[in-house]
This record gives sequence, C-alpha cells and structure tokens, in this order.
Amino acid sequence: MKRTLRAMAVLASGVVAASGLTLAGATSASAASSCPWPYVCFENSSGTPISMYKDYGWQTTGPLARSAHYVVNARNDDCALMHFSTGEYITLYPQNSWALSAPITEIDIENGCP
Repeated sequence: MKRTLRAMAVLASGVVAASGLTLAGATSASAASSCPWPYVCFENSSGTPISMYKDYGWQTTGPLARSAHYVVNARNDDCALMHFSTGEYITLYPQNSWALSAPITEIDIENGCP
C-alpha cells in the first residue's frame, strides 16, 4: 500500500506541476527561509514559519498550515508527501520549497525519499 502511494505521489507530482497547481515549481530552500532542521515549515507571504511538522507518518494539517503561501522542507534526507485540498499529491524533496495556490490538508514525512 505504501509503495503504491509513493508511486502515485511521484506520478502526481508531474501532473501537479503540469496543471499549474503551484505558482512556482519546486525551488531550493531559500537561505532567507527561517525554517530550522528537521522541520517541514508552512510559511506566510513574508516567509515566516506559521506551522511546522517533523514527525514521520501522515498528519492532518491545521488552519495555519492550510492558510500558508509557501512550504519548505528543511530536512536533509527525508521527503514530504503532501495532499492538497484539490485531491492532488506532490512530493517535496529535501532542501526544496513550493509556492502554494491551494491548501495542503495532509502531510506525510517519510524516512528517506521514494
């Protein structure tokens, strides 16, 4: 089951990028980001973290994360699989960030990357 979800996430990340769900594709985590290791941070429009996650496994995001403009994966080796309110999934690789145009409702931080 988990392998199927990973395969779907990899496929969906390409579909999401092609569909324009994100405003700016994945970029390297900015040096200006104040997201500390080992977190995946949801940031406001100023780049200030407003919600942070670090535990492995699926977690439902709260209202602050759902209102975020950016998500940053400050982890060194772990991927974060994210489920948007629109039904799409993306995989956020270590030291990368996304500009968001739809809320993320769930996050799964995985030990390593698919």
